[in-house]
Amino acid sequence: MSCTVFLGVGVSLLISCRINGKNEYKALGTTVSQVINDDKKVLETFVIKRKTTSSHYITISFPATMEAARQIILLDGDQLSW
Repeated sequence: MSCTVFLGVGVSLLISCRINGKNEYKALGTTVSQVINDDKKVLETFVIKRKTTSSHYITISFPATMEAARQIILLDGDQLSW
């Protein structure tokens, strides 16, 4: 058994997302439906942007259904708005 010591840094199990222009931290595995509290009305204007490997943002398209929103897991750096 071995241990790793992190000096001067911490490990977080949270990801940073920008939600309606404000930085928020969410648990790993958080889905779109959890962020919008299963509000079907929000899906009408919902937009999610995700950073690519070249540091550009692309808009993620998905059907405007709660079923689809439950399947999209947020990643660090995602930008959500509605």
